[in-house]
Amino acid sequence: MNRIVALLALALAGCIGRQPTPVTPARHLPWVALARPTGGNATTAALVAAISEHNAIREAPVKAPQPLESDAAAIRWQLKQARQDYFTAYVDRARQGLKQALRRAHDTYAVGLEPRELAEIHLYLAAVSHATAQSQQAQWHLDAAIRFLPALELDQSLFSPQLREALERRRGERRTAELRIRTTPSSATVLWDGKEVGRAPVTLARQGTGEHFLVVHHPLFQVRRERIVVTTAAQLELKLEPASPGEIVAALRQHPELAATGLELLGVNAALWVEPSETGAVARSLSRAGSREIQVPQGTASRELTRIVRSLSAEAPPPPKKKRERTAGWGRYWWAWAAAGVVVVGAAVALPLALQGGSEPSGRPVVMEIPLLHPAR
Repeated sequence: MNRIVALLALALAGCIGRQPTPVTPARHLPWVALARPTGGNATTAALVAAISEHNAIREAPVKAPQPLESDAAAIRWQLKQARQDYFTAYVDRARQGLKQALRRAHDTYAVGLEPRELAEIHLYLAAVSHATAQSQQAQWHLDAAIRFLPALELDQSLFSPQLREALERRRGERRTAELRIRTTPSSATVLWDGKEVGRAPVTLARQGTGEHFLVVHHPLFQVRRERIVVTTAAQLELKLEPASPGEIVAALRQHPELAATGLELLGVNAALWVEPSETGAVARSLSRAGSREIQVPQGTASRELTRIVRSLSAEAPPPPKKKRERTAGWGRYWWAWAAAGVVVVGAAVALPLALQGGSEPSGRPVVMEIPLLHPAR
């Protein structure tokens, strides 16, 4: 019995006294997006080498953001020519020019155009169709014209009474719906039928049913273009995809107020730009703490370069440390493991004794022979 108690005490002491092995943290290097200079000198090369030595580099070759594609100038010229052809009775040539203008507007989602210009393209196509006795085509284009410009009015001296009456009938049958547009991220710029209507979320009331052009853009994300067919009131949820790292870095240079979002997309603590100058090089940094610019003269010593690089990186706070996940349940407490150890050891000792059968105790004391360290002489 004394041996059993001793074993249980040893097990309990082992469970309580066990301490976790300390883990030495790895050396942390701040992640930075580096825009390398396209052309440089010895100072820029030395500065880039120092940045690479003291930071974890995520390459980000600067790439100019893609501008919104627009053929607005060509469309306006074609519309002007088609208008002259219509008034001079060159109907077929007017139709051909108007169709080309409409195709270009369709392909570029009407970027750069005004709703009035879209309405005029359809109005003159309706006039050409009416002049050639194509009534269904004329009605379809009149519907499109008042969809883009509900308050469209026709000059009595330029258009026939029949066309004006047809326009008023289609206006009376016009149906509208409300549209709400939300984007991820929010505050993206929304263009509706070629015209900027604000930053998301936006609500567009009394929009004519039918096809419309929607363009959503944000400096740090890819442009989203959609053709929306409005039938009833609806809410659109649009998620934008991030731009390329080079485009993000270029956008951050122009929009430092977007540093938090841009750096998160890049997965870095800071963005660094290195450019040659007449006296050496210029180092610029952008972090969540703000922006900084340092002039690096020619012949700067390596120790000074290290100080400059560390000062640039120091402006970027390190990423938050991940909290160690604690074990759920009773496993998080030391005394639970101690109790479990006692139970296991007790079971291991008691089980062989229980399996000896129902023999009666002999009543004789247990005698253990212990050899003497110093036998009697």
